[in-house]
Amino acid sequence: MCFRFNFSVIFLLVLFVASGCATAPTVQVLDPTHVATAKRFLQNIGAGELAMTSFKRELEKKSEEQPGMTGLLQRAFVDIDKNYFEDLIAETYSRHVTHKDLIEIAQFSESPTIKRFFNVVFEGVLSGEPVSGENIMSQFNADELTEIMKLSMSESFIRMKESLPEINREMSQLSRKLGGDIVREYIKTQ
Repeated sequence: MCFRFNFSVIFLLVLFVASGCATAPTVQVLDPTHVATAKRFLQNIGAGELAMTSFKRELEKKSEEQPGMTGLLQRAFVDIDKNYFEDLIAETYSRHVTHKDLIEIAQFSESPTIKRFFNVVFEGVLSGEPVSGENIMSQFNADELTEIMKLSMSESFIRMKESLPEINREMSQLSRKLGGDIVREYIKTQ
């Protein structure tokens, strides 16, 4: 069954400041406080909602070519919500971004400007149009751009950005496995 969903779209938002793609050291221990901080950041920027919307759109796209499979997946995933995605993503971030870095990034993400920035980026991603840093930046005034640039130039954000290739790889592998597990569990109950 090759029906999978790509969560890496969530992480396209950093393209406007993309540089090299080195992989940062992986954090191995999943401390609940560390995961909670990652989830706070993800909730602030609306990552769970983006993942849920992307998931639903992917189902809609597949519905014409695979209506039976789409129906089965809709039933199997009926209890999956944005919190499920936030938990999944938060655990992955916690393995690859230090708690100290997540605290700083979460603090930045509490700002209305940073929330709006991520919202603009996510709207661009969801529209299916190419996400242009120039287009995104044209929607903010000088004070807001200063705040966005402070985030993008912070050491914590740079280290997180460097971890994104590994985070995306892990999310892709995890999404395939969990998707299969959810479907198998659903079939067992039928």
